[in-house]
Amino acid sequence: MRLEQRLGRLDRIDCSGKISCIVLTTGEDDTIALDEAWRRVVSEGLGLFDASISDLQHLIDVEVPQLRDRAFIGGPFVLLEDIENLAAAVKIERAEIEEQDVIDGMHSLSPNSSLYRDLAEADRDAENLGKALTHYLKENVGLKQWWDENDNSFTFRLPRDMDPIIPADRLETLAQLCNAPFTVYRSVAIEDFSLQFLRPGHPCVEGCRELLAWDDRGRSFAMWRQMTGAKHLRVAFRCIVHVSVDLAIVRSALEEERWDAIRCGGLLRLARGWFPEFLAESFVDEHGALQTAAIVETCRKPYNQHDKSLGKDRARHIREAFGANTWHEMCLSAAESVLTAVREGEELARACAQAQFEASEHFALVHTRTGARQQAGIENTIQAVAALEEEKMIEKLVGKILANPVVRLDTIGAYFLSEQPFWSQAK
Repeated sequence: MRLEQRLGRLDRIDCSGKISCIVLTTGEDDTIALDEAWRRVVSEGLGLFDASISDLQHLIDVEVPQLRDRAFIGGPFVLLEDIENLAAAVKIERAEIEEQDVIDGMHSLSPNSSLYRDLAEADRDAENLGKALTHYLKENVGLKQWWDENDNSFTFRLPRDMDPIIPADRLETLAQLCNAPFTVYRSVAIEDFSLQFLRPGHPCVEGCRELLAWDDRGRSFAMWRQMTGAKHLRVAFRCIVHVSVDLAIVRSALEEERWDAIRCGGLLRLARGWFPEFLAESFVDEHGALQTAAIVETCRKPYNQHDKSLGKDRARHIREAFGANTWHEMCLSAAESVLTAVREGEELARACAQAQFEASEHFALVHTRTGARQQAGIENTIQAVAALEEEKMIEKLVGKILANPVVRLDTIGAYFLSEQPFWSQAK
């Protein structure tokens, strides 16, 4: 800390010439020269010359007296042995500081803050999250929920008499993530710290997201459905568009800047919060025009025994009715019209504007904090300038990604609506 203060004072000296600094050492052999061994301790153990260590004051107060005593008894060689352990202690200390900053920030929340409102909304929606997750794992993966009344927790397991419905390697990975006692209620989680608290970002939830992204079941379909009063065949396309930001570029940039996992993960979670992914659903005809309310209502009804899937062998009925090329063009026209409508829609524009505003507020606070650290002498000019350049580079990259979200077609389905199956009419 004293060395940092000396450097800070040197940086504030207004001079145009070079400053000569002479350091007297007893030798370069760190096994016998105590000062050279100590230089390695503060350089490699504490990382003094790589970044500010002002946040390590508590650790230094604990470790330095112990290092002094050990050096007095065992000499320089003992200090060299402690470098690796000291570097590990620094890493642990900074991770705990990051976690404490989050906790301290939670205490400063006001009921009117947006973060407080988001947490309250998530808690209110906890039951729906649990039901949706349970339904997905049961219907799409084959895992069953097992409830424990003693601590109000639950686990997911594969029933012994049931065959897996997804590949074994993916099932095994997801089963390992889900085979632990969970809860979706914050009040339950704070009473028993051994329970896993399910929220977006938890490995189990993220594992389901990855499986959902990989799974193409139900992403495209065609079916006939009876519609009373429809004398002529009507085709309605149901298109679901997924809108999100691609943070892979940001993650790579942060890794190149040597951000640790906690710091990197914190910024990426903020970015996802600035631009939450969303789905946009539309019902259109083959020309991209929106369908009537009556047709939309008919299409939204659950699949029933009277509906006819037009997959596999029945797909030929579509080709026979429209022709393969015409059918292909109809699907493309519907999909492209929906994608264009989402890209040019007000919902996406509002989401981009809000995300960029929240990001700019965050980085403005970060820049102010960096300036304050420099003025306080915590960081010297060189460190502050380097930090500010890094922050602005990341801010520019994040802003560019938030302004250009990824818009892709997630699902497309076709409903063929008529009073009687159209292939029987053709006959």
